[in-house]
Amino acid sequence: MDESAIEKIKVIFVENDIEYAAIFGSRARGDNRPDSDLDILIRFKKDKEPGFFRYLGIEE
Repeated sequence: MDESAIEKIKVIFVENDIEYAAIFGSRARGDNRPDSDLDILIRFKKDKEPGFFRYLGIEE
């Protein structure tokens, strides 16, 4: 993953009160293909869990 993508992800995390994130799946293992998605586990800051519609906005 290039540095600009990492910086964009960091901004999204800060803007959405994300306390912890981890990458898992093929990209974490290093056996991803060009069409592989990016699997991210996230934990929101305490008392900052998003509502359903806000979550959908984060997903995009």
